[in-house]
Amino acid sequence: MSGKFALLHRPRITSTRRCPAGGIFHYSSSKSLRYEEQSNFLGNFFERNSPPERTADYFSSIEWTRKVIENKDYDIVPFFPRHFNKHTGENRFFGQTVNTDSTIPHVLSLRLRDIQAPRSGRLHGLNPRHKLRTQPDAICLMSLGHALEEHPTITHGGFQAVLFDEIMRFVVLLHHHQTCQPGPRDKHYTANMSLCYHAPVFAPSDILLRSRLIRRERRKWFTEAEIVDGAGTVLTTAESITLKIFMYFIRGTHKMANSKYEYVKAFEQPDILLPNTWIVVRIDGRGFHKLTDRYGFKKPNDRRALDLMNAAAVKVMKDLPDICIAYGISDEYRKLVTTIVSTFTAHYVYQWGTYFPDTPLQPPHLPSFDGRAVVYPNTRIFRDYMSWRQVDCKYLTLLSDQVTHARKATSTISTTPPSGPWSNKEA
Repeated sequence: MSGKFALLHRPRITSTRRCPAGGIFHYSSSKSLRYEEQSNFLGNFFERNSPPERTADYFSSIEWTRKVIENKDYDIVPFFPRHFNKHTGENRFFGQTVNTDSTIPHVLSLRLRDIQAPRSGRLHGLNPRHKLRTQPDAICLMSLGHALEEHPTITHGGFQAVLFDEIMRFVVLLHHHQTCQPGPRDKHYTANMSLCYHAPVFAPSDILLRSRLIRRERRKWFTEAEIVDGAGTVLTTAESITLKIFMYFIRGTHKMANSKYEYVKAFEQPDILLPNTWIVVRIDGRGFHKLTDRYGFKKPNDRRALDLMNAAAVKVMKDLPDICIAYGISDEYRKLVTTIVSTFTAHYVYQWGTYFPDTPLQPPHLPSFDGRAVVYPNTRIFRDYMSWRQVDCKYLTLLSDQVTHARKATSTISTTPPSGPWSNKEA
């Protein structure tokens, strides 16, 4: 009999606290490493950079793109994905690899002047096709070169996904600009994207990308975008889900005794579980076959051991109220798992004497558990998981019962005195 438990955790929804924009603070007093606050990251970028003059002149020379630039509802801003950061390597592909005369020689971006970052509570639960406004949050004029052709004069469909990914990430950055807490800049990664091709995107040609935020749900940002030609024809449309990865930072808590060792913090990697999913933390007893033999557990199931496991699970659910189901069978990923496993182990050891009063625990035969977390995206898959565990439990119980009976039968045969013509007595 092994000790296994599956604890279901449904993450609690937390609200986003707004913080004032601006400000730079020191990370180390001995070394002036300055970290921009999240709320002012994009503002500082806009102040330090500007679109190339040759790009502005190019689009001003074309009639339909000039009308876009002259729209008073929008401001021209530098396109963040176009700026390659040599120190971090960010934006290398779009800012360097395809920043050539034969790929994308010109990019000019515009943002809506009255853009307002949404609150998750205000937008939670809206239909995916719901539009926040008729105007897009960001517009991007691009000149496509001949090197982007897949078929003659037609832009590669996969590369169109790259264009969508860049402008929709830019829209998320614009909205995230006012909705974050002080600390290092959070990272955003595309979790899902779907495209629909309506007409060919020619190369070389000049196109317009426009994108808007549909809604926000906690760390998920839902955006949509479309590619339009000079005649206003929609060529390709896309929808995307972007995940925000938190970069936790508490002012003053990261200062170390000697600042030259601070680089070791860079090796810490966040373990992320997707939001809005069922999180199953599976707890397994470590070396329980030896432990059950050492303390004389009854086969195939010991009522005392089952009651002890259930009692420990009940205590865990009381201590961690976010857990909603515990099934027994033979903000961070590591913190979630270690908290549940350590709490379960503590209650299991504490209540051992209640269920096994005649067999006290003795080193090195002490119970311990390990755990792992798995996310299931919807209720149907989670239900199938529970059904699988139930079938597995029944199978293991029957198999263990058969093995126990077989061992008893073997023991009976081996201890029965021999008889007949070939017995030892007659031999």
